[in-house]
Amino acid sequence: MKYKLSYPIQIILTAIILVVSLVFQNNSTGDLIFLGVLVGLIGIPHGSTDFLIFKKLAKKKSEIDYIRFGLLYLVAMVGVVLVWVLHANLALLMFLGVSIYHFGQSNLQHIRAHKIIKFISYILSGAFVIIVPISVHFVEAQEIMATLTGNENIYVSERILATLPRELLLANIWLLLFLGLNKMISIEECIKEVLYITLLFCIFHFSTLIVAFTTYFVLWHSWNSIIDQLEFLKQENKEFNLLKYYIQATPVTLISFLGMTLLVALKDTILPNFTYIDLFFITISVITLPHIIIIEQLYKTEQHQNQLLTTAIS
Repeated sequence: MKYKLSYPIQIILTAIILVVSLVFQNNSTGDLIFLGVLVGLIGIPHGSTDFLIFKKLAKKKSEIDYIRFGLLYLVAMVGVVLVWVLHANLALLMFLGVSIYHFGQSNLQHIRAHKIIKFISYILSGAFVIIVPISVHFVEAQEIMATLTGNENIYVSERILATLPRELLLANIWLLLFLGLNKMISIEECIKEVLYITLLFCIFHFSTLIVAFTTYFVLWHSWNSIIDQLEFLKQENKEFNLLKYYIQATPVTLISFLGMTLLVALKDTILPNFTYIDLFFITISVITLPHIIIIEQLYKTEQHQNQLLTTAIS
């Protein structure tokens, strides 16, 4: 990831969460409050400016193009809902697959490498933040996946669950060393990445599944994505800042809150077998696909501009 002034704060907050998790274990109410507050303040807003980014990417597009974008965005969301309805197992696999790529891309999109090396790096990095907490908290994750899919026969051997987290940690450390030694990232970035994933590894092991996921998703993915988006939007408007970002994100954020509130209110009527955590993951999966498409284009544009700058300097 690109390191900003917020990196020390992120490290300190993650360490505090680790200590609190060790002191106050198995506090399900506290976990839900932690999830709700952080996702509400940072998680949802980070995906609420997709239309603004599309406008910047599209430049001189007509109102018809903007309407078409909105419709395609909604169609993508409805499509994900239909997959959940028609084939929940496939929907879960798709969600995990695209999340692995998206999170890995967010972590390492800045590396200076061939696209094949980039893709492998994205998958390894994304697999670490998705598969490790699932493996460590498999009983808890298994209950969620069983409710989401209706499949109670999801099984992974204890040997794999015991060794996979450690192997993914080592694989990512080796990846970072490879990138650093081949000057695809700086030595400073390499050291910071190793510190970051080691701290996350501890969080994944010593906190609950909810706290583990929320810590990564909000503090490391969503916040860094907001900073990336700010840098992108500042290219056109130098005065665009974090306050203006949140103002722009407010309408979609409020709509998201309204939708989730209705879903929670109607849960016992329309989805009585689902927990609040189940509804949260389904909601995230529905908005993830169109969001990933927009962010993919943002990163491609930034990488293209960086290549032009490098060429001009050399």
